[in-house]
Amino acid sequence: MTRGPAVPAILTHQTPLRHTTRHSAYPEHSRADHRAGWRPVHASAIDALSPSWLPTLDEEGITEESAQLWLATRRDTLKDNHVHAVWRRLEGATVTQLSQELGLERRRAHTILHRAALRLFLPHLEHVPGWRRAHDDGADVAVIADAFDIDPRLIDLALNGWPPRTARSAPDLAQAHQRWTAGEAFASVAAALDLTRAQLIRECADDRSILAPPRLLRRQVEQRLGWQHAVLSRYIRLDHFPAPDGIDGNTSWWWESNVESWIDTANLRWCPECQRAFLGDRGRRGHITRIHSPPASQSE
Repeated sequence: MTRGPAVPAILTHQTPLRHTTRHSAYPEHSRADHRAGWRPVHASAIDALSPSWLPTLDEEGITEESAQLWLATRRDTLKDNHVHAVWRRLEGATVTQLSQELGLERRRAHTILHRAALRLFLPHLEHVPGWRRAHDDGADVAVIADAFDIDPRLIDLALNGWPPRTARSAPDLAQAHQRWTAGEAFASVAAALDLTRAQLIRECADDRSILAPPRLLRRQVEQRLGWQHAVLSRYIRLDHFPAPDGIDGNTSWWWESNVESWIDTANLRWCPECQRAFLGDRGRRGHITRIHSPPASQSE
């Protein structure tokens, strides 16, 4: 049987699998029988992977055609402690915990985990559609692993991605809330929730953040008032609009209550067509004439 490239010896240490029970099925069938019966239905091996891997593949510029080249150009050796961290992550360890174990910043640990995972399962990319077909047919991961003569954790990693984030503990939520209400940086709040800074900002942008009171990002303020970036900048500079409550790197934010309070007291004029806000009626009338009123030749 043809095997994929060798992987570190630490792969021989077995850990519990997710989404599966460890038992042997179809004992009367050979490995070849199983593999022949699991013909792939996905046109692309990338499509057969867990969708959670797509952002990482995009960031690394990896396609089905370039995957082996990406692997071949890795200059550093895949370290055993990085592989061990991948398995610990599969077992439920958080990125924050692993960053502390590795002695790295959380963002760096996050990158190492994703790249190490890719280097573990991408050598077997050609087999992933077969794994997916078998998995979708209800086959046990242990049986699939036996048929393909591969560590079952690699199949679990490729098809299911990282385990779902566990419910946050009350102490973690309390710490995050304290940092949030104190106006601390997104990275500080995110660390308490085992998120990256980008993930927390994305949750805020999508109105999915569980933290209160709400913070509005600059784009959300612009959308709420119908203003372009330059308009908001000009109004802040002229003191026509309150300055941000926080500036975190290149991210500006306001407490939602402060924005709503300003809207309530600013005596704004709103365009009935596009709901854009104006500081005076003259601007609103000019906008309606230029943007929403058709030329006389078209209205006749």
